[in-house]
Amino acid sequence: MIQFSPDGDRFATSGSGRVGLWDARTHRYLGFVTAEGEAHAGFAQGTPEVLIASVDGEVSIWDPRPEAAVKAACRIAGRDLTVEEWRSYLPNREREEVCAS
Repeated sequence: MIQFSPDGDRFATSGSGRVGLWDARTHRYLGFVTAEGEAHAGFAQGTPEVLIASVDGEVSIWDPRPEAAVKAACRIAGRDLTVEEWRSYLPNREREEVCAS
């Protein structure tokens, strides 16, 4: 299933347990999230968020912006990466605090 955003800039695809997001103008794949079972995607008017509805009635919201992913990771971990983690996962970037309040 394909659903276009209200402004026509993006479209979401759903199937096989995941929802994908695409740039409609460049056809570039922007990313995906997994979805439980059969799910359908739509868009919230005036926001970048993707609405995901499963056939069992559950609705969730995916904010695909990178800063939203960072905030979610910080909320889940409750801390910044350690020096060792930074070296392991981001070896070519200078270390910085990303979860500071």
